[in-house]
Amino acid sequence: MKNKILFTVFAFMLFVLNGFITLSPEPALTGIEMVSNNGQTEILVKTNCKVEPVIEIEKENSAVRIDFIGLKASSELLKEALSGKFVSLGYLFSYSGKAPVTGLRVFPRNGGLKSVRPGKEGYRIIFSEVKEIAGIRHRSSETLFSPKEERFSPVSLSLQEVPSLPLMLELAAKAGIDLRFSQDIPETISINLEAASPIDALKAIAAEIGGRIEQNGKFWWIYGARS
Repeated sequence: MKNKILFTVFAFMLFVLNGFITLSPEPALTGIEMVSNNGQTEILVKTNCKVEPVIEIEKENSAVRIDFIGLKASSELLKEALSGKFVSLGYLFSYSGKAPVTGLRVFPRNGGLKSVRPGKEGYRIIFSEVKEIAGIRHRSSETLFSPKEERFSPVSLSLQEVPSLPLMLELAAKAGIDLRFSQDIPETISINLEAASPIDALKAIAAEIGGRIEQNGKFWWIYGARS
């Protein structure tokens, strides 16, 4: 009788545990939508959990790539194609490494990436008209390096309330580095600085927003910034 009761309790606990496991959804990218209005194109990437998107500008084709590490997507979602006022083409892709990854690749049109912000359902990725950022200028300087090499050129910045993301990505391109973000950064920034090079300018901007920039393998990361 005692063994029968223990078996019954064990079976019940196994049933409950299995129910909890079944009710826990697999981390996934669940949907994607695009809306163009108010002079911008917004892509809503829906997810069933929070992850830190990894943002990169692909040098070979100037596409914006945003990876959602640990998330899967259905084959139907991977067939979706997006196009709008500031987006020539956008689509999802997936691959598996140490963890599954679903990425969004976007080819901007007449504009560029303005911001990536978390929302109630996932992430809001906004593209808008991006003019050349005023205030970035290079000073002539006698150095051991060719002044034609932008990554070694001094930089002077005098900026008020400009979009942070395009500014940092532009400086990263001039520095010749692959810059990624471990978390959200402030949408705009005001800064005045003189820097010996684009990478030094990035270090100063990272400090200004409460973070730091560090190299990890072939990538440079912004850590600890306030959003």
